[in-house]
Amino acid sequence: MLSPGDVLENRFEIEDVIRRTEAFTLYRANDRDKKRAVLLREMPVTARERDKAVKQFLAEAQARMNVKHVLLPEVYAAFTSDTCTS
Repeated sequence: MLSPGDVLENRFEIEDVIRRTEAFTLYRANDRDKKRAVLLREMPVTARERDKAVKQFLAEAQARMNVKHVLLPEVYAAFTSDTCTS
C-alpha cells in the first residue's frame, strides 16, 4: 500500500488515498513530468493470479489510452513494478 509522499516510477507523487476496496485502491497523485493531477489505481493480486491480472490490466489500459471522450477519464500511463507504458 502506498502513502502520501511516496513516488512511483520517479514520476507520480502520491497525495492522498481516495478509496480503498477489496478490488483496488485509488490514489490522487501529481504527475511530476506533465505537471498535472492524476488518479492511480493499485490492484492487489496474489502471486497465482498476477500474470493473468497484469496482462489484462495492461491490455485494458492500452486500449483506453486510445479512447478520448468527455465522460471518460483519460489514461496517461499504465505500469507494474517492472514495466511502464506511457
